[in-house]
Amino acid sequence: MSAARRIILVVDDNAVNQKIMVGQLESLGYAAQAVNSGERALALVAERRFDAILMDCQMPVLDGYDTTRAIRKLEGDTQHTVVIAVTAHALLGERQRCLTAGMDDYLPKPFRAAELNAVLQRWFDHEETVPEQPPPPQQQSAVLDSDTIDVLRNLGVLGRVLDLFLDGLKTHMSTLRSAVDGGRFVEARQAAHTLRGASAQIGAQRFSALCEHMENAAEEADGAASREHLRALEAARPVLEAEVTKARS
Repeated sequence: MSAARRIILVVDDNAVNQKIMVGQLESLGYAAQAVNSGERALALVAERRFDAILMDCQMPVLDGYDTTRAIRKLEGDTQHTVVIAVTAHALLGERQRCLTAGMDDYLPKPFRAAELNAVLQRWFDHEETVPEQPPPPQQQSAVLDSDTIDVLRNLGVLGRVLDLFLDGLKTHMSTLRSAVDGGRFVEARQAAHTLRGASAQIGAQRFSALCEHMENAAEEADGAASREHLRALEAARPVLEAEVTKARS
């Protein structure tokens, strides 16, 4: 079956990640549908069949692990939809955790369309491949990776993705500040995780690294370190916003 006749379900609560993955899939010739929660994914899977599911692991309420377990129970022994974990976590043992939950494969974010295509082809038994082009010489600013921006532009999603990112940046930074001030570390960790993934997807690797430090501090419920990393993020934010706005124009 050709890519054009396959439909992939994207399950991710981050609008930036959704937009990029749908754009990548469409550029590869697949049809794609996106939902922002495990609950919505389960409802769709109960209604129709998908050829594969790209499953974010870190989602509120029903995360990707529990969503996959529920899908496997729903399918029983009569059906098996390929579920590929897509996660910003690159921790030791994360791949095994995904497989134990019933997922079939693992793809750490951010990834390029060629990497996504290779994983899908492995499961769809395609013989054709999309060769990854060698990267051009880096013309990279200290804030945004120009290669990533070019990829998003070529996918035709750059403007929308950057608009979504800026909207989310404002919201999640406000949530992060409130959560750190209030000692709500679970909430702070989730906000930092979301920002880390979105930043990496648009090529803001330095900001993403700051988010990772913030996420780790919140994971440890370390108030002093959380406040320190929050100050670093707040200092970096206006520079990032300016670069994103420039890339958007």
